[in-house]
Amino acid sequence: MKIRTGFVSNSSSSSFILVFDKAPKSVKELEKLMFPQGTDGVFVYPSYADEDERKTVTAKAAAMLVWDGMKPCSVRNLRDAFQGVVGDVDDYPSIPSYDRNDPEAQTAAFKKHTADWKEYEDKHRKAFLKKYTGKKYFVVAFCDNDGPVHSIMEHGNAFDNLEHLWISHH
Repeated sequence: MKIRTGFVSNSSSSSFILVFDKAPKSVKELEKLMFPQGTDGVFVYPSYADEDERKTVTAKAAAMLVWDGMKPCSVRNLRDAFQGVVGDVDDYPSIPSYDRNDPEAQTAAFKKHTADWKEYEDKHRKAFLKKYTGKKYFVVAFCDNDGPVHSIMEHGNAFDNLEHLWISHH
């Protein structure tokens, strides 16, 4: 058994593919799309935490982070954006079983799983494109290792009012 004695990170990162009828032209416009109920408040993560564990970010700060980080995503480069896409758990490709003492069997199982995963990502990408034909796509990513604000952006409710797809890179 191996024992890790150094620093162990449990950080996560996520990408969000944002979908708009037309691209927002300013941070203010993006803020209104993200928070149509009013842009003067804050949003909280996690909502179930004790009050002293809750962290907040203003709507304006959240919109600015998204605005600064979002990059246009064409239909052509959506394949890269869909790497690691998460769908229904029942839908995940399973890892084939193999004899761990047989390197050829291990290689074959890895190749099959890689091909199955690519097929899974392609299926979800095609469904996404069909649903959002003619829309504008942008990608933005957040990592909880970049501090509490980025953790809120990754795990909070900042994108609840936008059409989006969350891709976890845990």
